Amino acid sequence: MRLLYLGLLTFIASCHFAYASNNLWEYIADNFQLDHQAHRKEVKEQIRYFQNNQAYLKRVAKQAQPYMYYIAQIVEKRNLPGELVLLPIIESAYDPFAHSWVGAAGLWQFMPATATDAGVKQNWWYDGRRDVIVSTEAALNYLSYLNRLFSKNWNLAVAGYNCGEGSVQRAIRYNKAHHIKTDFWSLKLPYEKRSYVPRL
Repeated sequence: MRLLYLGLLTFIASCHFAYASNNLWEYIADNFQLDHQAHRKEVKEQIRYFQNNQAYLKRVAKQAQPYMYYIAQIVEKRNLPGELVLLPIIESAYDPFAHSWVGAAGLWQFMPATATDAGVKQNWWYDGRRDVIVSTEAALNYLSYLNRLFSKNWNLAVAGYNCGEGSVQRAIRYNKAHHIKTDFWSLKLPYEKRSYVPRL
């Protein structure tokens, strides 16, 4: 049943993209909307990391094959940045059965409470966080909400997705109180969370 489900996802998405592009990676790049700040030290470090770990990227790209076409199609329909298609690479290495030690699960690594708030069902028999269609819809809804919350600033939205909207809001309030800029690069976020946006 699962193989049929994955095959159906790939078939639906490939029908659409057959006319859009011969190469999904090129298609995603053509739909990039974010300012990549490639001159920044933090971004250069992440570029070097991926350049030095190409075997990992190839493995993730292969793992992403059954899902990436579908997610790219939904991102395009919503007119969202193409970069969001790549977020599950960072979150779960595109493994819908990934589970972190803190309890996050699925492609989009939803915590149980966040998933519940996003309308994702979880019970003894079913965990919607591992359902590619349900979790993708919920993740893109949540990211869109965060983008609106942070005045259409995708860097802050992505940071909020990773470390929680409250953490980002507190960092913004702190900077405002101390007359410091409130862009992502100026915020004092938890150390282990600072690489997330540069990595994307």
